[in-house]
Amino acid sequence: FVGIEEVNNFLSAITITPNPITQYALISFSVFNKGDVTINIYDIVGRLVKTLFHFQFDMGFHSLTWDVSDNKNKTVENGIYLLSISTENGTETKMIEVVR
Repeated sequence: FVGIEEVNNFLSAITITPNPITQYALISFSVFNKGDVTINIYDIVGRLVKTLFHFQFDMGFHSLTWDVSDNKNKTVENGIYLLSISTENGTETKMIEVVR
């Protein structure tokens, strides 16, 4: 429907600073309910690049950093990546650009 915006009930707005990223990015978000959270980085075609976090977060504000490395600790190539934050209540995805 036109004019209706979907609002999730599990995460607040995700911020990524800076974006584009040159070396490190600060990823900030709030979780509305305590529970398991998985934070992954995917390449533009959907392949898993890095699992940043998979554990239980308490309700509230959280932040973590990504050093533009993959799961093998190699620096990723320049390009567009997808940050995915998943809880048992849903998933939010944001684009990240890496430029070095």
